[in-house]
Amino acid sequence: MIYARETVRMMSRRILLSPEMDIGYANVRNSVSRGGCHADSHLVNWLVNRGGGSRQDGDIDIDKTYFGLPWEIFLPPAGIISNLVEVDNPAITRTVFCSYRMETTMSGPAQAAAVACCLAIDAGIPVSMLPVSTLLAKLDQMGAKR
Repeated sequence: MIYARETVRMMSRRILLSPEMDIGYANVRNSVSRGGCHADSHLVNWLVNRGGGSRQDGDIDIDKTYFGLPWEIFLPPAGIISNLVEVDNPAITRTVFCSYRMETTMSGPAQAAAVACCLAIDAGIPVSMLPVSTLLAKLDQMGAKR
């Protein structure tokens, strides 16, 4: 079997799909942070209409409210690697990535990853074995917006 993937998506326990951007951050189970930057496609192709007007080709121009980023999208599947948290290329679709790629969105998962790693080191366990409830409780104690 051939396995092919996009370079912006890690194999994971779960993939965050674009419809989940619509349900709001409070409705996403195990959310460690929020996404919510305007999703755009940075288009470079323009089409000229017969009447002389122009438009961008393939524009996804989607405004979204805050959406939750569940912890599972940052962890590889169980049994493959036990000490990896992937913040730069989590398991998200291309449309979600158009919003996620913004630095303000990436800083929240980076904070959650750092906290998770510290908690795992203190407990003497791999970060993948850290109970998500422990991480969420610590993030809440720190006042993280999730």
